[in-house]
Amino acid sequence: MAYSADKEPLDLTAKTTPIDADVVIIGDSADASEVAKKTTWANVKATLKTYFDTLYAGVLGADDNYVTDAEKVKLSNLSGTNTGDQTSIVGITGTKAQFDTAVSDGNILYVGDVVGVSDGDKGDITVSASGATWTIDNSAVTLAKQADMATASVVYRKTAGTGVPEVQTLATLKTDLGLTGTNSGDQTSIVGITGTTAQFNTALSDGDFATGGGTATGTNTGDQTSIVGITGTMAQFDTAVSDGNIVYQSQALGTPSSGTVTNLTGTASININGTVGATTPNTVSATTVTTSGNIELGHASDTTLARASAGVASIEGNNIVVNTSSPTLATITTTGNIELGHASDTTIARTGAGTVAIEGNQILTVAGGTMTGNLTLGENTSIDLDPAGSADGKYSGICITGTAGATLAFGDLIYLAVADSRWELTDADATATAGTPLIGMCVLAAAADGNATKILLQGTIRADAKFPALTIGAPAYVGETAGAIQTAIPTGADNVIRVVGRALTADELYFCPSQDHQVTVA
Repeated sequence: MAYSADKEPLDLTAKTTPIDADVVIIGDSADASEVAKKTTWANVKATLKTYFDTLYAGVLGADDNYVTDAEKVKLSNLSGTNTGDQTSIVGITGTKAQFDTAVSDGNILYVGDVVGVSDGDKGDITVSASGATWTIDNSAVTLAKQADMATASVVYRKTAGTGVPEVQTLATLKTDLGLTGTNSGDQTSIVGITGTTAQFNTALSDGDFATGGGTATGTNTGDQTSIVGITGTMAQFDTAVSDGNIVYQSQALGTPSSGTVTNLTGTASININGTVGATTPNTVSATTVTTSGNIELGHASDTTLARASAGVASIEGNNIVVNTSSPTLATITTTGNIELGHASDTTIARTGAGTVAIEGNQILTVAGGTMTGNLTLGENTSIDLDPAGSADGKYSGICITGTAGATLAFGDLIYLAVADSRWELTDADATATAGTPLIGMCVLAAAADGNATKILLQGTIRADAKFPALTIGAPAYVGETAGAIQTAIPTGADNVIRVVGRALTADELYFCPSQDHQVTVA
């Protein structure tokens, strides 16, 4: 920068707006020589700022700043009543998008926007039909959630016609049941009960009451404990004795099943059982024994040897097989065990009515039984299921007993509820009842919750009343109706798709539930 020393300051060219690099000539009052000096416009501004800050420090707050040029532009854009420090939205306008942008942690819901609840299990409520249908789950409404009732009240509908249940008193119930007088319905005695003979006979399930008429004679009071004063014929006394016949004086011995004799005379055949004289022989040796009747081994009616026909003898009415090439046995009856081989080699014994055991191990029959050991199938052996149910209500397979959690019918599709270990009706509308739990099919109907039932886990079953028309070889699925199966794939929103078996015939199903499932997309 050149400076003309011959010019006075007033003769210099004027500059309206100085910049920071411009030079200003000043007189230095601290210099005694009074020589002119220079400084930049930037130093002048800085010096002035420092000076003015001291002047206005008491007016401005500690956090106050001067308004920048950019801030002045913002202030110039303010319009209306917006002062820039608004605490309400009064006077603020904008589009939905602008308001959504202004909200940092979500979006604003506007009038006309549709708000729906997605389909699915919401705990005790299942939502379906795109949020239009809300269904309370089975057993979700507890007694505690019902309206309070007065003491000694019952719930039933008294008003004629279909409608909501009603709370009634026990007195009203007693009247409706036709209970009169002091009969409370739990009588344990006949005190206060009246009626005709016919009514009492109807109430008595195993006989009729004796009424009117006869008179007792003699000293027989009806509760005799001795035969004193009792008379009758030999035949009448024999009839009165239920387990044998009486031997009478002068009556021939041989007909009765037992008797004791001291001397025997005559030429008739003699059947001797028991003690002869003072000894009981272990063996009897005879050349020929001839009898006109039967031979009793042991005692009467224990083991009877009899002549059935010419050349044929029987034991207890069963003919004895003689030495023939192909003997045929109709029936063998024994009071003891049968030993195959020799004693204690292989013993076949009767362990109970209709029960036979080999060496103490029970033989299972067509009537069933309980197997306590392991069953090993050899090669080319199998457990065969009934290939075709002969009629409605027939099944064959692997079963388990359990407790019903609701009223169940034969052929209902059910699942084991984890909460109470009871069997409830399945429904494709809920994963909790159809997707993940153990499922089976009811083969023993239960009239109410808590009753015993029987469940088919795998096998064949025919249930005409419950099953739809089946297509041979086609799958069956968990139904969209509680407890039912269906041949079409469930298509409802969030429905469970689970195969439970395939059709063997048009009305019989091979029940074998899949462990996998799918859920339809809402």
